[in-house]
Amino acid sequence: MIDLSHLDLKRISTYHFNGIYPWVNSRFTDVCSLFNMLYEKRTNKHFPKREILEKAANKITVEKKEDWINTFKNNFSNKNIIEEFHVIISELESKGISTLLIGDVIDLHPTVIKLDSIFKKYRYKSGNKFVYETEFSPIVEAIKYVFDYAKFSKKSKVKSNWDGYSLAKKLKVNVCPYCNRLYTTTVVKRKKVGISIEKSKLIRPEFDHFYIKSHHPYLALSFYNLIPSCKVCNSSLKGDVDMNYRDFVHPYKEGVNSVLNFRTGKTVYDFLGGNKPNKKIYTTQKR
Repeated sequence: MIDLSHLDLKRISTYHFNGIYPWVNSRFTDVCSLFNMLYEKRTNKHFPKREILEKAANKITVEKKEDWINTFKNNFSNKNIIEEFHVIISELESKGISTLLIGDVIDLHPTVIKLDSIFKKYRYKSGNKFVYETEFSPIVEAIKYVFDYAKFSKKSKVKSNWDGYSLAKKLKVNVCPYCNRLYTTTVVKRKKVGISIEKSKLIRPEFDHFYIKSHHPYLALSFYNLIPSCKVCNSSLKGDVDMNYRDFVHPYKEGVNSVLNFRTGKTVYDFLGGNKPNKKIYTTQKR
């Protein structure tokens, strides 16, 4: 694995934050307002649908909104689930948008541990995907709406202040840090149309979510959780393996050379003399 800690990560993370903060923060404010109001109304006998719509829900665009709100309604009497929602929102508010978007993985680890203890109670695997129990889905959908990776990664000719192509261009990582074999070049074609320049987004690396977004949707846009990688490493090999910085090497922190030495048992004299290769690989762990 290639060590990417030499990149000017702090400067690039500032570009990332400034580029997505306006729309992420606006959505975050609306969602927090909605769930905090729901918590305040938890002792009401009747579900406060009108107040929810007036307060924030009309601003939140999720698929099948009516079904989404009805799920709130159907589980409004479930005080445990309302309490769980409150714990999640309170934790995200206490961390703040800045930490959630550009916080170091070490700083985010306590939040990952705390929230995953809740998320995993409602999460199960269906086929090849992780899904959530119906009563828990409203907050998952709301968090996905705030940290909207689909919006960030959408390939469009529409001008965007910051998106996946912008981040990839700033990082300038042209080979996958995991396998060091496949190219991860970013290519944007420029074409003059009249007096303006039209940009067509052609290719860029995939972004591996170090903490997978199906388990940690609140980190879907976190800078240190977006590792440029090839499709093979990201989708085919890693898939839905849940990682953490304590047990796995994080490319923005270190490379494999910092934790492991290896030698093949083959010397320069073997190459020059045409001796039969020794196929053994000897490894020494540094930590």
